[in-house]
Amino acid sequence: AYAYALQQLGRDDDARRHLEALLGMQLQAVAAGRPGEPDIRVQHALTYALLDRDDEALALFDDARRLGWGDHFFGRNDRRWERLGRDPRLQAVLDAAAADVARQAARLTIHANT
Repeated sequence: AYAYALQQLGRDDDARRHLEALLGMQLQAVAAGRPGEPDIRVQHALTYALLDRDDEALALFDDARRLGWGDHFFGRNDRRWERLGRDPRLQAVLDAAAADVARQAARLTIHANT
């Protein structure tokens, strides 16, 4: 959020330094064997997105969804994703997450009624 605020203030160089440092910490976490948590991957993807590294951001975001991340509302409404908002790859991940959540809700409804 801090780097995003710096970007909004036009302090792109400061934002980039902060994001590069954050990316380094995230890569260390992955190297330490904690890459599987979907939320960590979403935050890692967001860092790539804010660094204009869209391909890496979208690949990680989709990985997070495949690992169980399903908060599509977050992705559609968090302004930090706004720049990528019209990218059909982002929309595909968000739509897939929404479909995953709908399938899970349907299973819960079936089990609750049996």
